[in-house]
Order: sequence, then C-alpha cells, then structure tokens
Amino acid sequence: MAVQEAGQDALVLLERGGHDGSARRVDVAAGLDVLVDDRRKVSAGVKFKDYELVGVPFGLVVGRSLADGQVEIRVRATGETMVVPVEEAVERLREAHAAALKGE
Repeated sequence: MAVQEAGQDALVLLERGGHDGSARRVDVAAGLDVLVDDRRKVSAGVKFKDYELVGVPFGLVVGRSLADGQVEIRVRATGETMVVPVEEAVERLREAHAAALKGE
C-alpha cells in the first residue's frame, strides 16, 4: 500500500515498559496522522500482527529499549528497522515519511 493510500501515516506500538507518555508526545509532535496501539492486555506479537494487517506505512515501537533512551522505527515497505534516540524519533519519522512520499 502506498503511503498516500494508507489511513494513518504511522502506528505507535507500545510494548511492556513503553507506557510512559512518549507515544502521545510523538502523536502530537510529528504532525502526522498517528494511531497509538496502547492496549495493555494484548501481547506485542498480536500488536505487530495487527500493524501488518492494518497496512500502516511506519511503525514506532516504544518498548524495552526505552529504558536506554531509544525507540524503533519500522518501515513497512522495505522492512527496514532503525533504532534511534527518543529525542530524534519524531524528526526521523518525519524524514522517513517525506522520503516515502517522494518515492525514495
């Protein structure tokens, strides 16, 4: 699915340990249409499966690596995964989104 055709631009997947409010800040700061999966009683595996089924172009995983100040950005079209500092996550997500819109 092309980025322009997707219902949302990104899906934030909260794993255990990722419920500190970071996802809400990304949602507001990114300026993108972001869906936050904050279901607490659903396993990470189910969330990842749902992410694939929904077809959202980008996933931002907020989980165990948050303790180290990092989050994971997943690019669905290429399968690429980037681990980035939390402070850079919004900008990196914007860059990846803009590149996808340009067809890069």
